[in-house]
Amino acid sequence: MRFKRNLPIVAVLVIFLATTLSTRAPVSALSNNAPDPGDYTAGSGVHLIVSRGGPTNGLYAETSDVIVYATSPTVDLSFHGTRSQCGIPPDSNGYAGTDFTVQRGPNPTGPIIANIDGDAAGCGTHTITRTNTTATNIGSSTFYVFFIRARLKASAADAVNGFKISSSSGIIGFYSGSGSQFALQDRTGPASSLSDFNLKFAQDCSVSGSTQRIRIRWKDDDNGAGNQPLSANLRMIVREYDRGTGAYTGRELFMNNNGSNNFLATSGWVGDERNNSAGAGFADFNIDKDKKYEWIWQNVRRTNGIQFEIPKNSINYNVECVPPVVPPVVPPVVPPVVPPVVPPVVPPVVPPVVPPVVPPVVPPDPKPYIRVYGNDVVAGGGYDTGTGCVPNAGSTVEGYGRYLSSPGSHATYVGAGSELAVFSPGVIEQFLPGSSVTGARNRLWGLSFANNVPGNNAPGTLRFGGGFAQPICANPFPAVLAGPSSGAGPVNIGTLADGEHKFSGNLVINGGAIPNGRRIVIVADGDVTINGNITYANSSWNDTADIPLLRVYARGDLKIDHSVSTITGVFYSGESGSGQIWTCTDGATVLTPEPATVDAMADLCDDTKLTVFGALIGGKTNFYRTTGDIESAAVGEPYTSANIAEVIVFSPEVYLALLAEQGLPTISVDRVDAIRSLPPAF
Repeated sequence: MRFKRNLPIVAVLVIFLATTLSTRAPVSALSNNAPDPGDYTAGSGVHLIVSRGGPTNGLYAETSDVIVYATSPTVDLSFHGTRSQCGIPPDSNGYAGTDFTVQRGPNPTGPIIANIDGDAAGCGTHTITRTNTTATNIGSSTFYVFFIRARLKASAADAVNGFKISSSSGIIGFYSGSGSQFALQDRTGPASSLSDFNLKFAQDCSVSGSTQRIRIRWKDDDNGAGNQPLSANLRMIVREYDRGTGAYTGRELFMNNNGSNNFLATSGWVGDERNNSAGAGFADFNIDKDKKYEWIWQNVRRTNGIQFEIPKNSINYNVECVPPVVPPVVPPVVPPVVPPVVPPVVPPVVPPVVPPVVPPVVPPDPKPYIRVYGNDVVAGGGYDTGTGCVPNAGSTVEGYGRYLSSPGSHATYVGAGSELAVFSPGVIEQFLPGSSVTGARNRLWGLSFANNVPGNNAPGTLRFGGGFAQPICANPFPAVLAGPSSGAGPVNIGTLADGEHKFSGNLVINGGAIPNGRRIVIVADGDVTINGNITYANSSWNDTADIPLLRVYARGDLKIDHSVSTITGVFYSGESGSGQIWTCTDGATVLTPEPATVDAMADLCDDTKLTVFGALIGGKTNFYRTTGDIESAAVGEPYTSANIAEVIVFSPEVYLALLAEQGLPTISVDRVDAIRSLPPAF
């Protein structure tokens, strides 16, 4: 499943740039290369970038999107620089390979028609052929549209890879829905060389009115490093051209290296991005529907990668906002009737009947989904180190969701979601907060935090918020337990005594039923593999002291076998936040490559739904169960629905058991009348 929680990866990219900036004559239109070597002063050295931020890298663009606007239904798509060992430059200092997904249509909601593993594709150029028979009209032009998403394979901080994409026909453009998650850089020139970048865009033809105020944003990857000094001649320009003739209108907006400018409003500039606190800014200005624009960066140093955000698709630069020309209907010329010449009768030659070849019907890839009940979903947090924790700015929450009808509302939404609140530093996409509310509500994002990611919350979309920058910390791992080790397992939970148990190395848990009143803490120095169901021995209790509680701490990864349907307790992975949780494995063996392909998950993970009564806490959770499909989902589904691939239920007995450990009176001494959970639960 493509949804990941806690430290997920989401991002988007694409840049398409222009020609030399030595004149103000009309520039060339977009081409079938991304990037086009002729569009940059650095030539073939400029590459698209997927990148994971870190101490020496300020670019957070872990996934990247491009849109191919082909002029024929069938097109050849070529990928260059996909493998880490032969990337641009080759893998040495944290560089990483790139995987690709190809979908039909102009956005990431279309059916998937190709998955490409960058390492398996090998070095050089990897080419595939795909078909889309649905035509799309954009302004005065008609295209057959394909959506391509690139994803960085590496999980280590500072990982980065450069690549290129080309098509056999049509145009490749960037996607305005990508937000700020696209970047480019000259990857091959001398460190002291300077490049000119040029981004093309224009107003959407569907927008009413002639003038609109827009905001462009940027983020500069200097990071204060000595090998990334600023160019003293760095300058930013927005230049305007006539949309029909391409002639320069004479209007030019600018921002100099010292911050002087003539935009409507600005914030920030391109200075060192020290610790992700500066080097990011925006500029506001008005655009006209009958004009097109270039966003120009002059004298960018080769070692400096830059993220850009433009709210308009680059394809608009190539089209005029007029309907296609329909030729007049000319009646056919009818020739005079001439009596036919009747030849002699010859017996016809009857060829043998050959049945037609009917290709098999290939169903679209399934879209399984996860739902969470009884508590919040938090992405980007960390374990408390004693002085708090630092949120991961690259974290997002995304899944599979859709509306049964328009306009979108709680009454029509089905798919991935949380019963309570969702917190994420990045976007929250196709994962609805407050999803158990089935009544119509205008503010679908009311329980998402912090609702300030650009492009979110528009009516009818599936983005519900994000931008929550405050740390939410999980409790730290327990200190190293004193006394002898409990061995290396395997163990049955039902046979463990009350208290703490330490296991050296990796541990296998063969399931078991937790007896009444048993409070068990397991700490394993390696990976923990769960091969059987973990349940309560009883389902009702007379006193809070009778409620059992299991907590499992894996300093490595937590792995759940594909045959397991239920686990009960609170499960932690990775003391430093690096440990992963895998919800579908073959014993201790995880699916590879990671992220796993749809076929690999379908072969192993489509038979058994997983229900977690408790919580999962870790650096990254790989939700790989594939039972059910969003096409069969219903509004406000209960956690018992067989169509949900994976369910997490933070049930009342977990609250009560944890509170009892903090001194909650037992029922025999005193009574708690009610405990009610309200969002956000924190």
